[in-house]
Amino acid sequence: MTGPWARHFAAAVAGDAQAGGTVRALRVDPGAIFADVADVADVAEVVGDDGSSCRVAVLAPLLSEGVWSAVERFARTRAALQAGVEARVQSEQLEHLLAEDWEEPLVPEPASIARVCTCDAGGECEHVAAVAYAVAEAIDDDPSLLLRWRGVGGADRATAADQWRGGPLPEIDGPRPWPPGAILMRLGESGIRVGDADVAEVLRRAYVAFRG
Repeated sequence: MTGPWARHFAAAVAGDAQAGGTVRALRVDPGAIFADVADVADVAEVVGDDGSSCRVAVLAPLLSEGVWSAVERFARTRAALQAGVEARVQSEQLEHLLAEDWEEPLVPEPASIARVCTCDAGGECEHVAAVAYAVAEAIDDDPSLLLRWRGVGGADRATAADQWRGGPLPEIDGPRPWPPGAILMRLGESGIRVGDADVAEVLRRAYVAFRG
């Protein structure tokens, strides 16, 4: 890790935990990082209580869209800051501006980051640390990954919301017809006799006959 964004990310997510495991299937989405972590001793042999590799998620709130829009406007006349906004460099100036002027740090405080691992070690396990360092190295190669995680810099903010959005409603067929005499059956007997039957029963028989 060489860049400030990468170092700050690793420190915020991993803390003092030592990394352990081989990170696979790493994915960075707005607000969420997902990965599988297999045992270093034998990568071919998956580990975990359920017979699979541990699954890790690192979650954080998205940066305010209003704040980021203001920062983008402010950076248009400042070349050094613009380079950070466009993720061409890991700009400490951008970090300082967000934290000091907007109270929206680019790398969230550790308490604002949720860490989840299926080994149930409270999110402070070696698998979370392994993912933290893997992402930090990826940020060194592509700083835009950190902006994507925070939901800015051209990231599709709708992706995070879509994970909680249901699919389209199914097509609904036309209304089904009531069975013959349904209303009469619901109302029950009338107390009025026609021959040896209640009038409601006589009418129901008539509805059945008419429908046929």
